[in-house]
Amino acid sequence: MILRSILILLISILMPIPCISQAQTSDVYIAKLATSKNTQDSIGNYVNAASQSMREGKAESSIHYARIALQLSRKAKDLTGAANSLAHIANYFHNINKLDSAKHYALASNRAYDKSGEKGIYYTYNLNTIAGYYLGAGDAKSALKYAHQQMDAAVELKDTISISNSYTMLCAIYEMLDDRKNSIRYAEKAVEINRMVGSGFNLTVVLSNLALLYMDEQQYAKAMPLLHESAAVANKGSVLKDRGTANMLIGECHTQLGNYDSAIYYLEHSKQDILAINNPESKVKLWTLFSSSYAQQKKYNAAIPYIDSSIAILKETKQLKPYEIAVKLKSEYMAKAGRYEEAYKLLKESRSINDSITNTEVQEAVAELKEKYESEKKDQRIAQQKQNNRLLAAGLLVVVLLAGLILAQYIRQRAANATIQRQSDKLTLLMKELHHRVKNNLQIISSLLSLQSFRIKDEKASRAVREGQQRIEAMSLIHQRLYTRDNITEINIREYISDLVDSLQSAYGFDNDKMSTRLDIADELMNVDQAIPLSLIVNELVTNAFKYAYEDNNAPELTITLKRKDGNIILLVADNGKGVNIEEWTDKEGSFGKELIQTFVKQLNGYLDIAVNKGSQFTLSIPYAT
Repeated sequence: MILRSILILLISILMPIPCISQAQTSDVYIAKLATSKNTQDSIGNYVNAASQSMREGKAESSIHYARIALQLSRKAKDLTGAANSLAHIANYFHNINKLDSAKHYALASNRAYDKSGEKGIYYTYNLNTIAGYYLGAGDAKSALKYAHQQMDAAVELKDTISISNSYTMLCAIYEMLDDRKNSIRYAEKAVEINRMVGSGFNLTVVLSNLALLYMDEQQYAKAMPLLHESAAVANKGSVLKDRGTANMLIGECHTQLGNYDSAIYYLEHSKQDILAINNPESKVKLWTLFSSSYAQQKKYNAAIPYIDSSIAILKETKQLKPYEIAVKLKSEYMAKAGRYEEAYKLLKESRSINDSITNTEVQEAVAELKEKYESEKKDQRIAQQKQNNRLLAAGLLVVVLLAGLILAQYIRQRAANATIQRQSDKLTLLMKELHHRVKNNLQIISSLLSLQSFRIKDEKASRAVREGQQRIEAMSLIHQRLYTRDNITEINIREYISDLVDSLQSAYGFDNDKMSTRLDIADELMNVDQAIPLSLIVNELVTNAFKYAYEDNNAPELTITLKRKDGNIILLVADNGKGVNIEEWTDKEGSFGKELIQTFVKQLNGYLDIAVNKGSQFTLSIPYAT
């Protein structure tokens, strides 16, 4: 987010590029053409008309005048005039966001400057355009090269604005490289030079950039004075956008510091400016900060109207993913405000949006796979037809054709294998997406059970619902591990059991300092068909231990081992509690959890042994499945 903000502000600094000499309007330069003494005068007037037209918002007039200047320059073999003209053509394409074309003309302009033996006023702006192109393309190495060239040229020309721009560009590049130290260093240099020259417009921008970097480091005390300074400079220059942004970010700092009254004050202070510039992203940011400030004070009813405003903008601008996140956030606020029915409806809506996004992505993937498959089939048919024609025409060259046929077959086989591999990769991706969807659906069920448990007044019924939620969470964790791994048929059972025990320990309130847990698992990977029922058995046994085993036990211990022996998998779950009543445990009539364990043991074709030795010991033996 910060890098994106820096890039937006950076573009604001750079464009439009300045005129060689100032005048009231572009029409003044066009009028001067009638009294031009020579071709060079005409070229200069057209170049200045192009620059002034861009400043007046007349982009098409700007490119028109720049192209006339370029034609005149080439006829007169005026390299400097051609370089200036090309720079304005690059400027035009930069302003309409055609960065490939902007880079092309900027490079051509600087080549002309180099041939002329002089670096014109636009030389550094061309370098900044080129560096910005590579930054946007993710090529940090090339971006750094041109940013440093811009710095050297700006110092040579003593152009302080270009020096400032190069600092800001370097700041953005190092931010993309995740080199925060250098990013902040160049942002500080940009602030220093703009303070020195008193460039009000640039100063508001570079102050906000530096503040954003400090905020990302959670150094709000450093960010706050910079934002106040930026707001003051922007206020003096009547720059609504920068003043509103600065005050909004001050409000965000106060929110993060827990100064909620101050946060609301500055957010209210920024509201008029943010609404005046009518930028949807800025408005969404403002309403989200308002809702967050109130929510963190547990004033959920006050937060809800602001999140509603964000939702309305996101829905109108069709930003599905942020819209889904905002709806889910509102659901949380509703639940915390005790409005459970509305919270439930919003949760369903957010999941519906998420499914819509996922379905669209899956459909696009399937359509792409189908299109490639059909294209490859068509190519194969065409290749086969061509081969048949060659065989008919070859006649007496049977031996040569046989050799050619063998080679063609080999190539086709390799291509077919490659096609099969690509299709296999796509199918694996779709399988991962399926596990992702299953995991999401289980999470929805878990969330619904969680909401329901709060509304059930009968403690036994509420506890039963919560236990069902824990079982669903255990299955959800399996599917989560499947879609985050390249291997979709096996899971890392060591990591899974470790996460499961940590989750249950936290759920039943056992402190890590007092609880001793020992895991000894030999084979990390396990076939998913065995892993799912086995993990649910572990879930039930560990849950029972946390619920019943450690009453009046100041040093609770839990041991889980999983090893292979003589073609079997041996699972041991043991605690140092008071021990179970074996007769009651083995009785056919029992709790639902006990029935689940017995069902899964039977499903795995296993045998469960129960012993009491300084606590309960459950030993499960099942055949190893490859």
